[in-house]
Amino acid sequence: MNASVDAAITLPFDTPPELLHAVEELLTIEVAKRGGRKSRGPRTVRISHLRRESGGWRVPRGMVAPLRMAADELGVPLTFTDLRAGAPLAHSLGAPSLRDYQALAVDKLRARTQGVVVLPAGGGKTRLALGAIAQLATPTIILVGAVDLAEQWRAQVRELLGVEAGLVGDGKADFGREVTVALVQALWRRDPEELRRELGRYGLCVVDEAHHVAARAFRDIVDLCPAKYRLGLTATPTREDGLTPLLGFYLGETLLDVRHEDLIARGWLTPPQIRRVTTTFTYAYETADDYAPMMEALVHDEERLALIVGTVVNDTASTPGLSLVLSGRVEHCAKLADALGAAGLRVGVLTGRLSREARAETLAAALAGALDVLVATTVADEGLDLPLL
Repeated sequence: MNASVDAAITLPFDTPPELLHAVEELLTIEVAKRGGRKSRGPRTVRISHLRRESGGWRVPRGMVAPLRMAADELGVPLTFTDLRAGAPLAHSLGAPSLRDYQALAVDKLRARTQGVVVLPAGGGKTRLALGAIAQLATPTIILVGAVDLAEQWRAQVRELLGVEAGLVGDGKADFGREVTVALVQALWRRDPEELRRELGRYGLCVVDEAHHVAARAFRDIVDLCPAKYRLGLTATPTREDGLTPLLGFYLGETLLDVRHEDLIARGWLTPPQIRRVTTTFTYAYETADDYAPMMEALVHDEERLALIVGTVVNDTASTPGLSLVLSGRVEHCAKLADALGAAGLRVGVLTGRLSREARAETLAAALAGALDVLVATTVADEGLDLPLL
């Protein structure tokens, strides 16, 4: 039996039923769904990612190894016709130096052609990917979920690879010759046939924050990209919604999993020292309806605000580098920033309400050492690359 491989695996319609059943079992996951108003609670549903299409049975490409194993166990001879994309670049790129574990991950990607690398924050996921781009020397598309992340990637491509990456998203549709950084949402809105043509030029697809491949937009784009090499990067591969197996379905098995404590032991990361600061704020909280007014009262508690500001001022004076202050509320961030600025610190604010240009200016100031404190909401949750922090 012969299967074809491009953006996905296509099994012929005459695939032996026992193999097709085995593949469907491999591709079926159980997911908890919330019940409706009349339901007594969540229910479990089984979802299969095997699809019947005009050309045959479509299987996500990360399943090559499990498919081979299933065929071997059932005694079904299986061959593949390789239709993946991957033309070489006409010239070499800059070659960033890699730590040993980063170089090992690139070697494994070269050998297996796809997979996920799990690295903790600060472990150098971006540099690892840029090392892979330089060594594989094939046109590359980098998939991201936010404009700020796209600009961070483009800055690193410019600095370490010596080329200007194209940008798709934020009103632009510039598909670069060597490297393109693309917002998944922007690609998802494009005409499917046009998108297939554009994606067919790339030999490497890098998926930043790869755990998001469980989201439909992410996996739809990955499932359209026929690049020979696929590299997923994440610090948090395990999802609470039960969709963790989708990383393997669409990106392949884990190439390397480096633990936080390993990098601390080798001196690459600094262990955090956690100190709890107790405030005098109290609130008569009784039901969920009290949450919003409680948070409003907390934001406007002047004694608590002064304690936070004093703590940050003292720590900033004793510790070189950049301080990060996080709050889940934009209004709270504004009050904190005003108070910290009034205390004499150089303060930047990073929230989703700022324009892309304003966020870019703030991040540039933080990178350049022009800020003492960065006050941010959840926009700082993923991919924030600030070595001075």
